[in-house]
Amino acid sequence: MKTLGQMMGAGWMLAAAMAVLAFPVQTAQAAMEPMRGDDPKHTPVITAPETVKPGEPFQVTIAVGKTMHPSQTDHMIQWIELFADNVPLAHVTLSPVVTQPVVTVTVSLQQSATLRALAQPNHSAPWEGTKPITVTPPAPSKP
Repeated sequence: MKTLGQMMGAGWMLAAAMAVLAFPVQTAQAAMEPMRGDDPKHTPVITAPETVKPGEPFQVTIAVGKTMHPSQTDHMIQWIELFADNVPLAHVTLSPVVTQPVVTVTVSLQQSATLRALAQPNHSAPWEGTKPITVTPPAPSKP
């Protein structure tokens, strides 16, 4: 299989299509029903603007828990996933001890959606946190 850099010569659309196809198939949605609620150590907290413009990039930070979840070899968050409704946006794999369960990704939306973050601890089903994002229509241009 060619690397992404080698595929860029064949056109960015092909590379983008391959990147989508390479997204992990075994997401938390397929594995186990996520746990919901307001657990101070496990529920992902999403920080993002409440309203954005269509197509305008914005940052989304996901922190696992209101109080930082441990990152030890025997008690850790294995990965964090971000969705816009049910569309996968990002998957970040974490390592124990050397990483903390906080990630920031830059995304853009064309329409309003609910951001869903899933955090998979090594000892239970994944935990889910949500945040609605409203995409505001562009301001009408003045004649």
